[in-house]
Amino acid sequence: MHAVHDRLVGALLRLRVRLVVLALRWRSRWHRAELVCEVDPDVRIGRRLRISVQAGTRNVVRIEGRSRLWDDVRIELRGGSLLIGSGADIKTRCVLGVGGVLELQGANLLQHGCIIHCDEAVTVEHHAGLGEYTTVIDSSHVLGGPEGQWLHRIRTAPVVIGRNAWIGAKATIARGVHVGEDAVVGANSLVVKDVPPGQLASGVPAQVVRRRAADPDAPSPLGPPAVFARPS
Repeated sequence: MHAVHDRLVGALLRLRVRLVVLALRWRSRWHRAELVCEVDPDVRIGRRLRISVQAGTRNVVRIEGRSRLWDDVRIELRGGSLLIGSGADIKTRCVLGVGGVLELQGANLLQHGCIIHCDEAVTVEHHAGLGEYTTVIDSSHVLGGPEGQWLHRIRTAPVVIGRNAWIGAKATIARGVHVGEDAVVGANSLVVKDVPPGQLASGVPAQVVRRRAADPDAPSPLGPPAVFARPS
């Protein structure tokens, strides 16, 4: 009985993937946009996935197997490439704006409500993760100029989140930043310059605080954890 149930669930999940791909291709045709779309059949797609396509653009979508997009994920295709490697886990209410090359290399975690705004290039390397409501943006508006036309005047620079790096909840990674391998960014930080590999950076703007402890059993700078006696 369990085997039959598992086969039925698997078939329904694969059907959902096919329907999503067909709908995306139809939407691209409707908006006279070009599309290259390759989604592995075992990708798990949650409910209410929303994919918008900008008219007249050329887009590439590749999602490898064992990846999962949870409920209410939103993808905006604006003439770029979305490349999601194997085993990526994109949680509820994440927003991916794709006008450049947005690559999740594999085994990545995007926690609830993350926003990635890609106009040139954003790379999240293997095993790197983003905490809840993190923002990664590779562009900024250019203020001033004739008649203050700043809305569509932007500067861009690639962003890289290194292998096995962790970005804490509600942090913002600005354009041109490279967060090094094994680095950690503290929650609520604003990162406007590179974080060296293996370092912990925190603050607004973020500054390097100390080296990330390589040994999970290494003593904390806050001292040993409190120990409470059980009531008798």
